[in-house]
Amino acid sequence: MNELELKATVTRPEPCKVYLEIAIAKEKIVERSTAAFSQIQKVAVLPGFRQGKAPVDLVRKNFAKVARAEMLQKLLPEAIEQAAKENSFIPIGETDVEVLDFEFDQELKFKATFEVKPEVKLQNYRGIKVEKQKLEVTDQQVNDALDNLRQQAAHLEVVTHDEVKKGDFVTLDYEIFHEGKPVNGTKVQNQVAQVENDQLWPKFAEQMVGMKKGGPKEIKVTMPADFKRTELANQEVTIKIVINEIKEKKSPELNDEFVKELGENITLAELRERIKKNIEAQEEARIKKDVEEQIVNSLIAAHEFPLPNILVEKQVDYLVKRTKQYITQQGGTTEAMGLTEEIMRAKVKADAEKQVKTLLLLEAIGYAEKMEISEEELRQEMEKTREAYKKPPEEVREFFEKYHNHIINQMLEDKVLKLLTDNAQITEVAPKKKDK
Repeated sequence: MNELELKATVTRPEPCKVYLEIAIAKEKIVERSTAAFSQIQKVAVLPGFRQGKAPVDLVRKNFAKVARAEMLQKLLPEAIEQAAKENSFIPIGETDVEVLDFEFDQELKFKATFEVKPEVKLQNYRGIKVEKQKLEVTDQQVNDALDNLRQQAAHLEVVTHDEVKKGDFVTLDYEIFHEGKPVNGTKVQNQVAQVENDQLWPKFAEQMVGMKKGGPKEIKVTMPADFKRTELANQEVTIKIVINEIKEKKSPELNDEFVKELGENITLAELRERIKKNIEAQEEARIKKDVEEQIVNSLIAAHEFPLPNILVEKQVDYLVKRTKQYITQQGGTTEAMGLTEEIMRAKVKADAEKQVKTLLLLEAIGYAEKMEISEEELRQEMEKTREAYKKPPEEVREFFEKYHNHIINQMLEDKVLKLLTDNAQITEVAPKKKDK
């Protein structure tokens, strides 16, 4: 459609907010209204006239509201898009519109307010100095992974000794008493716990060691200040215990037979090699992520620009939703943790701002480098996804069509990060102890 003849006055009350006053020329309004009524006339049904045969003056009289709504629905976004293009900004989020004057034979005047992406004046983003940890997988890491497999395959057996030792597992009944009275809701039966540290209550292991099966037995405990039963916080209580069973964990021997029991038709030596390769892949991914994080932090430190409130709030919404999902998956509730919506939003605000700033920086660099995702690159990504998740091609294709824009944006971000990494000044350093 031909461009509109319009006048646009642009005001920036805030760095990321635009206020537009637009006037569309009378000639365009007359032209568009004539076309709108012509279309309505073709389908209009009025008393005494067959469909499409009513006179245009009657159509104008009876369908003015319909024509007005249809014209505004098309004209307003078209005018805003044209004004935005002419003034080099991109509207984001909702647009607030106020129509001032609209007659079918007069110019159309309206106001529009919306947020825009900020102008990002890029500093030198090539040659960023970063430290890259050397890839190093030790025998101890492999041994730890194998031991984890053994622990997962372990089972509990009733012990031969009659006294609880540290590290044992006990099955017990207990009830908490305060000031000589039982505390409602604290009676528990057949609780399984390892006698290791303060798993159930303060000095748990310390007081359980040496106890024998049977009971009842009593111990005194001062509950912590953050105890979930607030009426017992910082209070001394008596816990009456009956030990039903004492068990210990038995782990299988680490040999070829154990590997076969895992369902792997390989030897222990071959499993060690496979685990080592898996750890190397994980370490490579971690090191890559660490380098990218350093690059992003350097970019953020070198660039100052305002952030659109709508993008920050949208990211806050996402992070709060993710936090709630995580708490639910862990069997908890936000109420029990004392997390109100306001508290959660405040906690994630800084992360949301960093993530939005990162996205805007990577987007600006991608634009400056004229980066695009080709059809071949998209096809390769689809194939990689299909192989990774073992899904049929049509299912992967439907997924890519549904989330096309999100996938393209993610691929562009990855492409920019690769450019920045390839052009960074990298110094190789020894792995940090905590990362080992």
